[in-house]
Amino acid sequence: MGFKMPETKPANEKTEVCRVWQLAIDVDMVLRGQGADPAKVRLRQPRLVELAGRAITLGTKWMQPLVAYRAVDIQEVPSGKVILENGAELKGYGISRRLKGLESVISAIATLGPTFEREFLAATNEDLALGLALDGFGTAAIGALTSAAGKYFTQHLTAKHSLTTGPLFPGMRGWDLAGAQTALFSLVDASSIGVSLNSSFVMQPSKSVSLVIGIGQKARCTELPCNECDSSEICRHKPSTT
Repeated sequence: MGFKMPETKPANEKTEVCRVWQLAIDVDMVLRGQGADPAKVRLRQPRLVELAGRAITLGTKWMQPLVAYRAVDIQEVPSGKVILENGAELKGYGISRRLKGLESVISAIATLGPTFEREFLAATNEDLALGLALDGFGTAAIGALTSAAGKYFTQHLTAKHSLTTGPLFPGMRGWDLAGAQTALFSLVDASSIGVSLNSSFVMQPSKSVSLVIGIGQKARCTELPCNECDSSEICRHKPSTT
C-alpha cells in the first residue's frame, strides 16, 4: 500500500491535521478485513470477491481520511505511568514499559470521516452482504491509514538518528481503554476531524482509531500490536502466523 504526502494544516496551537491521504486498498485487504482467508474465498465464494470490489469503489468515493496529531516531549517515566512535559499522564504498566527511555510521543487520532459512516450504515440497511463488504473495506482502510500515518511521522517528525515504536493502541495489555482514550482525547483536538468519544469510550465515526507512537534512540518496533492486545486470542482480524 502506498500513500501520497498529505497536506498539513494547524487545527489549533496544539493539534495538527493531515489531509489528502491516498490509500491503496485491494480485494484481498477487504476480505481480510472481514476476517476471511482471501485464497479460500476466491475458490469457494466468488460472489464475496465481487462484493469486495464494489465496496472498494463505493468506499473510496465516500471516505475522507484525516489524521489529527500532537507531538509532546516526555518528562519522566516512573513506575506505571508516563508523565509528559505539559503535565498530562499516560497511565498503565504496558504503555510505560514501551515508552521508558524515550524522548517524546506522538498522540494521534485517525478517521475515515462521517460520510463513509453514514453511507455505510445506509447501504447495510439495504443490502446486508454489501454492508459486510463495506465493513471489511473500512477495517482495511483505517489500517492502511494508520500505517501511512506511522510512516509520515517517522519520516517527517523525528530527529535524525531517532527511532520510533510501532503504534500503541488504547486497550492494549497494560493500558486500559477508558484511561487511555480519556488521555488521548485531552491531548489531541479530535473535534478538528469530526471524531467524538461516547460514554463507553468508543469513537464515532466507528471507523476511527487512536494511538501513540514513541520516539527516541532506544525505541523498539519488534512486537506485533496483536501481541499487546488482551483480545488477540479471539480477534477475527488477527493476521495468520502460518
